Amino acid sequence: MLRLSERSLEAIRRSYKKYPVFFAYLYYDVFHEPEVAEVPYINTAGDFVRGYVLVYWRPRQCPAVHIVGDVDSARLPDVDCMTVHLETWRQVELPDGAERTPALTMTCGEDCRERARDILARGSWSVRRSSREDYRRLTSPADAEYLSPRCDVYGVYESGVLISAAAVCVHLPEVWLVSGVYTAPQFRGRGAATYLTAYITELATSNGALAALSVAEENAAAVRVYKKIGYRAVRSFWLVTVDRRRAATSSSHPPYINPGVRYLMGQRVLEIQLLNRRETQRKVQVDGSRPIGDVVREYLKEVNAQLNDYSIAVETPRDLVTVDESMSVDRVIRELGSDRVLVIPNVVFGY
Repeated sequence: MLRLSERSLEAIRRSYKKYPVFFAYLYYDVFHEPEVAEVPYINTAGDFVRGYVLVYWRPRQCPAVHIVGDVDSARLPDVDCMTVHLETWRQVELPDGAERTPALTMTCGEDCRERARDILARGSWSVRRSSREDYRRLTSPADAEYLSPRCDVYGVYESGVLISAAAVCVHLPEVWLVSGVYTAPQFRGRGAATYLTAYITELATSNGALAALSVAEENAAAVRVYKKIGYRAVRSFWLVTVDRRRAATSSSHPPYINPGVRYLMGQRVLEIQLLNRRETQRKVQVDGSRPIGDVVREYLKEVNAQLNDYSIAVETPRDLVTVDESMSVDRVIRELGSDRVLVIPNVVFGY
């Protein structure tokens, strides 16, 4: 199924080695599960991947699609259902029945190993390797089918009964990707999921790897658990669920929503953000006559972003438009009709 040139394969290797968390799925699927992986589009610059579309064809399940980075062509599979990891500033046309949720990628490295060990020392749960069959009984057959046969499943047991489970489905020397954390409803609120996640995190970091996971932003309880262990958000993206079998309610969703042009006390209010870093979003009140480049430089100092090579783009209802840093804020807003500014590192994943 997978046909990539040696140049593209080498770009994937180099990109993963430099930024393992951001390229883990692409690297793992291409080199470890090529029989179920498809890369219909890849954008490389020299020896680096700037964007890609990855389709993981799960047996008997809806495929998982990743649309990441600078992607000019992002045609989705013609199937009834899929999940889409959408992490691009390009507008992507989504089919009817699409539902999207803002989500975070969170990581935990060697610096939080002691915090994980402290949680383990204060707890008394029994953790051991489990199986997909046990995971299926705990959750549901549908949830278990989403786990690859290569996933390592870990479980918390009480009196021999599995009460909480999680999986490591991408297990590489540089990064472990944790997924499917689930606790039976009657056992929630007792710290089992915290303990289990800390256990896997300690295991990963003790083996020299980063631990990483994805979580919906609205899942405040889970985010609190992960932050307690020491995880921090490093990327934001849209998690999109497409199911044409359900009633269609929408047809097109740009990856960001244009907030419109705002004014405050006679001055302009810009919304500025580093590309795909929602935690760096700021609302900045500025004099409209100022060059937008000066405003962005002040913003980069405020968020402590050490960038020397970047582009300034404004999100319009159709796409991103790169602007010259000498343009005044008033001119940018007047000509483009938007006050949504994105700062894009010229090496997309290099910050």
